[in-house]
Amino acid sequence: ALSHGQKFKRPLEFATSLIRALDIDFRPDEQFIGNFNAMGQPLFGRLTPDGYPDIAQSWQHSSSLWSRWRLADRIIRTSVTQTGRTLSSWSRQILGREAHQTELLTQAKSVRESLGLLVMGPEFQIR
Repeated sequence: ALSHGQKFKRPLEFATSLIRALDIDFRPDEQFIGNFNAMGQPLFGRLTPDGYPDIAQSWQHSSSLWSRWRLADRIIRTSVTQTGRTLSSWSRQILGREAHQTELLTQAKSVRESLGLLVMGPEFQIR
């Protein structure tokens, strides 16, 4: 549940904050655009002039979250090359502090899997 004043990131906010937090050299390709559009906020795709919704229920359904996971997994798998870094180092870079769910993150099978769990967790999904 969100606390008062907190907002769930829209797909564009999620994608841009993910790319910026990972500090990667990123070039969108057709697969990225397909994954991004599947999250429900295609660029220039809103048919009405009121803009995309700014409520969590619009972005927290299973297909949107699954699309976020696929997008994050692909970006991490294809762009993160510094797999020798500690989880603590990644947490500070991505969240600006240590992650709260460190027990879960340390059980991951790889650094890339830990990063996926970190960016799909509530600490990264909330703006």
